[in-house]
Amino acid sequence: MIVYTNGLAHVHPPDVLLLQNGDLLAALREATEHLSNDGRIVMVRSTDGGKTWGERQVLVETPDADERECALCQLRDGTLLANEWPNTYYDRDGYYIARPTTHHARTVGTYVRRSTDNGYTWAWPAAASAASRAGSARV
Repeated sequence: MIVYTNGLAHVHPPDVLLLQNGDLLAALREATEHLSNDGRIVMVRSTDGGKTWGERQVLVETPDADERECALCQLRDGTLLANEWPNTYYDRDGYYIARPTTHHARTVGTYVRRSTDNGYTWAWPAAASAASRAGSARV
């Protein structure tokens, strides 16, 4: 099944979630290359069991950061969670240097976005969770 195509972008495999209302959501990273500082997290939705997919929605895009690896989860109360992490391992010229840098708008860590309307709108934290910045996380 083809969920999303973009002939000019590199896309990572999506995380697909069947929502309690029957919709399918697919979240994925889109960028010019596998390693590039223009990665963004996008989402597409199907309301007919995957036969057709709606327009691409950008969940997060930060200049000079490589937003990566979005995963989706729905809680019993219907709240959706989407986590991702910005890869800031790029120098000011956009070259990958394999270590965190400090000139980016966002710091390395896991960010968890929340939606209470089946993913149509999202609330996004200003900072990464403290546990993820320390290298461990509580579930």
